Amino acid sequence: MMTKTTKTSRVIIPSDLEELLEDLGMSLYPSTGDEIRGWCPRHEKRVGYNQGTPHWYINRETGLFQCWSCGYRGHLLTLVQDFGKNIWEALRFVRQYGLDISNLEVNDYERKVIIKEIPQNSLDKFEKVPESICKKRKLHTAVVDDYGIRWDKKNLYWIIPIKSFSGELLGWQEKGKNWFSNQPQFVLKSLSLFGFHNLIKGDPVILLESPLDVVRLASIGIGNAVASYGASVSEEQIRAISSFSDEIILALDNDEAGWNEARRIRDRYLRQFRLYVISYNHTKVKDVGDMSDNEIFWAFDKMEPALIAQMRKNGTSVIRGTRRP
Repeated sequence: MMTKTTKTSRVIIPSDLEELLEDLGMSLYPSTGDEIRGWCPRHEKRVGYNQGTPHWYINRETGLFQCWSCGYRGHLLTLVQDFGKNIWEALRFVRQYGLDISNLEVNDYERKVIIKEIPQNSLDKFEKVPESICKKRKLHTAVVDDYGIRWDKKNLYWIIPIKSFSGELLGWQEKGKNWFSNQPQFVLKSLSLFGFHNLIKGDPVILLESPLDVVRLASIGIGNAVASYGASVSEEQIRAISSFSDEIILALDNDEAGWNEARRIRDRYLRQFRLYVISYNHTKVKDVGDMSDNEIFWAFDKMEPALIAQMRKNGTSVIRGTRRP
């Protein structure tokens, strides 16, 4: 196996990229020049039929790829993960072919795939969340413990774990009243979903922004929820959800950022998932964490398909999407 690499100002990609792709199981078309051509490995899953003419290309130097037929695109590490490997396995696999990620620029796309390993016992220095603090947020202490949330007694804020999809601790979020701080500063939240390891395969997945809202739902018996750690939901997070369910219930925040993201998810993924949106018509609160138990049950009882759901704060207008085939 060759280990020679091709270096650019952006990334370093193995010069024997064809061998790597073939070892993954891809079918390639004879190619020369800056790009390798082949048959898209996700085409059938995305559009429902096999690709006849190869329209999938990957750049030999940047590692960026795209299928010009179905739109499947990403980076070399994204591709490797789509063949069933987690981020750690993907990094190890690509390194075998000479990819040196230590030289990638952290202020570029590669920040999303460079993970700094931290001690897995880093949260042991924090304490269990006091029962009095849990009660203020209408959370059960046993549920809080089950989700691995801790408490910083000295500074009086929540410690919320951020773990990779395979369970490794990437960092944590320090959360106080109306503020939060991520540790380390550039922890990759886009490669994590709070609550992911509590999901049940085949059941609808509830998507929220705040990890504490996941615990709030679980405290009243509503499970199978995950949080994206904010209003921005990444392609990697959606891909992780798809490994458990093809049905997503959007329960993002009742503000402009939340509804903008809900509309983006609807427009981007309506053909891939059955999408539903909870109702905020009965309240003016910002998220489910501020609702009473009855209001939460009402919000889910009155949820609508994303195709026709009201998609603005407190249901002030209706925006329709593209019909699902």
